[in-house]
Amino acid sequence: MRPPARSQRAAAVQQDNADAPTAVQALHVAIPLKPQQAPTVVPPRLTQAVKDEFAIRYLQGIGASSTPENIAMVLQHLPMEKCSVTAAWKSRGSLSDVLAIDLNPKALTQAGQAPVKPEGRPRLNREEASNTTPIVALLPFRRQLRGQQAQHVYQIGTVCFTFDDMKRKFLLPFKLATPPPEPDVLQLYGTHTEIGADLINTLSLNQADESGSPIALGAIAKWEAQRRRTSVDERRVPPEAFTETVSEMHNEFYLTLPLASLGLSEGDEDTRTVLYEALISPAMVELVQSTVRYLFLTVIYTSCTTREQGRVGTEQNTLFVSIAQNFAMLRSKLERKQLFTPRPQLAVLVPLLLLALRVDVETLVRLQYPMSFSCAAAEMALLLQALDARISQLLDPDANWSRLAALETTHEAGQARASSTFQHARRHRHLRDQFFQTSSVLHGLFPDPSSGRSRRVMTLRGGAGISHYPDLSKSTIASPSTSSSGAPKHEDRRHPDTVPVASKLSLLRSLRRLQQTRTQQTHQQRTTTS
Repeated sequence: MRPPARSQRAAAVQQDNADAPTAVQALHVAIPLKPQQAPTVVPPRLTQAVKDEFAIRYLQGIGASSTPENIAMVLQHLPMEKCSVTAAWKSRGSLSDVLAIDLNPKALTQAGQAPVKPEGRPRLNREEASNTTPIVALLPFRRQLRGQQAQHVYQIGTVCFTFDDMKRKFLLPFKLATPPPEPDVLQLYGTHTEIGADLINTLSLNQADESGSPIALGAIAKWEAQRRRTSVDERRVPPEAFTETVSEMHNEFYLTLPLASLGLSEGDEDTRTVLYEALISPAMVELVQSTVRYLFLTVIYTSCTTREQGRVGTEQNTLFVSIAQNFAMLRSKLERKQLFTPRPQLAVLVPLLLLALRVDVETLVRLQYPMSFSCAAAEMALLLQALDARISQLLDPDANWSRLAALETTHEAGQARASSTFQHARRHRHLRDQFFQTSSVLHGLFPDPSSGRSRRVMTLRGGAGISHYPDLSKSTIASPSTSSSGAPKHEDRRHPDTVPVASKLSLLRSLRRLQQTRTQQTHQQRTTTS
C-alpha cells in the first residue's frame, strides 16, 4: 500500500510542470571544521550556523550577496532536510575536518509552483528579493528551521504531540535528561479555583458571590471530592482500542515523523512503503490492542476480587503470549527484508514501530480518562511512566530499540547524556553488566542466601582466607610472644585470632599455678637433701 502524502503542498504539484527543468543546479558544499583531539561539548547554535554557512556558500556560488533576506530565502526554498549531509563524527563529541553537504535539485521542486527555466545565472539583490517575497513571511520560517521539528503535528481528539514531544517522552537518552525547572504558577499568578457550571447552579447567589465564605469553600471541597471519586470509577473501564482508531493513530504518526532527518530520504520510497505497511498491518493493530488490555490488567486496574483472580491470570497469560508473538512476527519480517535487501535505512524501522506503540498507549489512555488527567494530573503522570516502564520490560528490556542512531549525534542528545539522571542510570546499568560478566567460578563463591539469614560472602579456606574478617565488637589483647617477631604479626593479620579473651586469661592463670607448684616442689627437694 502506498503511504499518504507528507504535506498538502506536495500533493498539489501540477502535472504539467513535472518534466520541466529546474533552476537549481546540483551543488557540493564542503565546510571546514575545527579538529578536536578530545571530545568536546557541541555548541548550541551549531545546527543554525551550519545552515547559515550552507546558504552563504550557495549564494556565493550563484553570485548573489549574502544578505539576511537572501539567506532566509535560500533556507526556505532549499532546506537542509532535503540535502545529503555526510556524517562528520569520528567519535562522540569529536568533529571531523570537513562537513560535506550535497544538494539534490530533483527533490526541491516547490509544489504548486512552476519551475523556472534557467536563463543564465540568476542574480538576487535586496530590491528583487523584497519585491518578490515579503521578508516578514521569510524570517519566521527561518526561525522554524532550528532543531528537528516536524511540519505535521500528531493530533487525535484532544491529544496533540510533536515529534520533539515523542522524543523527550520515549526515546533514549532524551527521556533520561534532567527536566528544566518549571515556574510555580500559583506563586506567579495567585490561587485560582475553577468552579464548574453545575456547581454554580446549585449554589445561591450570595454563596456564589462570596467565594471566600466557609459555605462556598465546603461546597467546592465536596465538588472536588466528587470529581476524584468519578475519576477513580473512570479508571475501572479499559481503554477502547478500535481498529479504526488505531489505523488513524498510525496514519498521523507516519505523517509526524521527520523521515528525512531519520535517514529515510524522499527518494527511498521502498523503505517508506515498508514502514507504512508495517504500521497498518493487522499484526501491529493486534499488538496495540493486546498491549493496552494487558497494561490495564497489570498496571491501571490491579484490584480484583478473589473470584476474578483466576480468570484475570489466565487472560494476562494469553495477552502476554499474543504480544510476544506479534512483536516477534513484525521483527522477523523487517529483519528478513533487511537480510535480503541490505540497506542501512531498515535498521530504524523496529525502533519506530516500538515508538508508535508507546505513542498509541498514551493516546488511548488520555482519551479514555479525561477526568483523571484533569483532577489527578500528578498521579496520572506517574501512571504513564509506569506504563512506559512496563512496555520496556515486555518488549525492550535492554533498551536496544528505544533509541535512534540518527539522533545520537545532536546537541540535545549530548546535553541529555551529560545530565545527572542519565549518568545515574548509566552507572546502574554498568554495575549490572559488570556482575553478569564475571566468571562462573566467581559466581560459585557467592552462595544463595538462606531465608531469614544474612549472606556469607565466602566460606572457603586457602586463597579465600582473607574473607574471614576479625570480630571488631570484641577487643583483643596481643600476647608478648606474638608481638616480638615480624612474621607472626603477618600471620596474625592474615588469619586473625578467634580465641576469646576469657580463654586466654584462664590459660595464663593455669600456667602460672603450674609454674608456682613446680617451684615449690623444687625448693622442698633442695631443703630435704641439704
